Amino acid sequence: MHLRDLAALRRFAATWVPPERASIEPGADELALVLEAAAFARAARVVPAVRVVYSRPGGATVNDPLEFAPIAVTIGDIVRSCGARAARSDEAADIDLFVRVPATSAADERRFVASIVDDAQPPAPGAARPLAAIADLTFLATDDYLQQRQLTLDLIGAKVAADVAAFASWNTVANTVGTTLPQAIAVLAGRRLGTYDPRAEHTFTLMRYVDDVAFHTAVRPELNADLAAAGTTDHTYLDDETARRVASQNRALLWPAGSTC
Repeated sequence: MHLRDLAALRRFAATWVPPERASIEPGADELALVLEAAAFARAARVVPAVRVVYSRPGGATVNDPLEFAPIAVTIGDIVRSCGARAARSDEAADIDLFVRVPATSAADERRFVASIVDDAQPPAPGAARPLAAIADLTFLATDDYLQQRQLTLDLIGAKVAADVAAFASWNTVANTVGTTLPQAIAVLAGRRLGTYDPRAEHTFTLMRYVDDVAFHTAVRPELNADLAAAGTTDHTYLDDETARRVASQNRALLWPAGSTC
């Protein structure tokens, strides 16, 4: 959206709309999930406390080139729109939102993964641990597929990929955070309401690993390379025969790639 239009919308909202009734955010695809999360939290009579943990110093200042604010601003808006709030420094969070950003060093990665592993452990009797929600933003390192796969590989290696409450890594900061935080809030609300379905949660998480990581970083690049080698340079629209062939190839590649998740 043009920055002047954005400024005009903000002036209008500040004049005519109560702050708790409006939010201007740099994404649209995820808004249904965000609003559902707010409804789930309200039904469970909880305002989740969310602590944001970045994978390296300065992570909060990273800016998605498709969005109009640093990621910390986008994340803060989404937390509020989900019916949650930022955790105070002196309190235990309900959800730890782990945000991995590009250019995370090996040492920072080890500390980051160790924190996720700690949250993913079963709590001691009578104790509680925050839910671990992961927003992997390394897709911002364009076409660096090894870096984009690294966190998922580390989670699999640490045997906690299936134990986190939520995971997403796709397209924009708002899309990713607006997917993973609502999932974690749904888990939290479901447990409090007695409606939590672990199979549904694990299915949704697996779909994110398969689509956001396996397809995006491994299968799709191979499909695009094969199309280009065959003379199809525009991959936006495919003729019927090419589309059928690519769909078959996609299935053949994605099943084994997804099984590693």
